[in-house]
Amino acid sequence: MKKKIAVVLLVVYILTLGVSGIHSFAEMKFTDVPDDAYYANGVYRLVEKGAISGYGDGRFGPMDPMTRSQYVKVIIAATVGDQPKGQSHILENYMQKAFELGIITKNEFPLNTWDTPISREDMAVVLVRTMEKVLGEPLTDDTKPYEAVITDFNIYSEKVKPYIAQAYSKGLLAGYTDGSYGGKDQMIRAQACSTILRLIDPSQRAEPKKETTPTPTPPPTETPTPTPTPTPTPTP
Repeated sequence: MKKKIAVVLLVVYILTLGVSGIHSFAEMKFTDVPDDAYYANGVYRLVEKGAISGYGDGRFGPMDPMTRSQYVKVIIAATVGDQPKGQSHILENYMQKAFELGIITKNEFPLNTWDTPISREDMAVVLVRTMEKVLGEPLTDDTKPYEAVITDFNIYSEKVKPYIAQAYSKGLLAGYTDGSYGGKDQMIRAQACSTILRLIDPSQRAEPKKETTPTPTPPPTETPTPTPTPTPTPTP
């Protein structure tokens, strides 16, 4: 009898675990992140890693802007690990870790800009430095073929250009359909998750376009004109 009771209790326990697991999975699903959205994989992968979370009401807010400190926080959490909650600013320890690692500088990210939206050009700087300094991935040797296809490349400062070129060549950030990069545009949470997933999982990176040098056509080979053989003079 005791054996039967134990078996029943075991079955109930397993069923309870199963229901709990299903419930947890449902809780992880956001009401505003469609399964077929381009950013869904990035959102859920980063949520699974504990690098980012939703708003607590079932929403993720994929179209909401992401601030500079929030982006740095997700980058650090995804590549280095969680940091303690800050006192003067909730994300100050994540920012401090980024300063220590050389991902950003205090001149580039002063305190009064931490809560402003991050731009695509700032994001390129953070991504490329994290790729190189934290993940140890080598830079692209020659970015000129990639620069040539970015139609607005020349509007950026000389300081930012190398980072945009590297981020583009590595498939971390992609340009728009018109060939422009849009570095001054603000990034939203959906796009930010996609870029960070590409950083930590190279299999998810975009395929960058680049200028190809056409193979030169060799000049035609000239066929020499044969010299006519003179007709012999008949002997008289």
